[in-house]
Amino acid sequence: EITHWRNGVYGEQVVSAMVAESFDTTEPLKLIETGLKYIPKDCEYANTVNWMVKEWKAKRNWRDIRAELIKKYPAPCNPVYADAGIITLATLYGEGNFENTMTIAAYCGSDTDCNVATVCALIGSGNGTCIIAKKWSDPLADQFRCFVTGHENWSMKELAKRIAVQHKAIMKYHGSGNKFKQ
Repeated sequence: EITHWRNGVYGEQVVSAMVAESFDTTEPLKLIETGLKYIPKDCEYANTVNWMVKEWKAKRNWRDIRAELIKKYPAPCNPVYADAGIITLATLYGEGNFENTMTIAAYCGSDTDCNVATVCALIGSGNGTCIIAKKWSDPLADQFRCFVTGHENWSMKELAKRIAVQHKAIMKYHGSGNKFKQ
């Protein structure tokens, strides 16, 4: 069974590009604009993200926009468009503040575990751990748990160091900036 295709894959592409860009800038709109460069301009995912950006630029209340988003995409079993809207909404209205961004994503409901993790990774990767209040980090006690056999428990600090090493290796191979070798 294929669980992700077209717009589901576009979502992964957008988020990946946003996180990659967050190492160079933490400006929310720039991150979103970068993500959109990697998907078809006329796909439903891009339409949803662009709608959120338009509403944010109009300075509408995020709760009102969220209500419209959920009415437009109510199906909890296929949340890709609601997720696109929530991730965009939380990123913009959170204004680069880790706690605000995380809280907005959680308040929006829908696929909260994925959406909160996504926006926290986005904001955290660009800013580092210094932006995370101890009330959020201390209970985790530097432990990351996953379900990959043989790799179930990690030190988050050690995992971050490994990711940083890979980032440096990738940048050395591809060069600085966004000019990747084809």
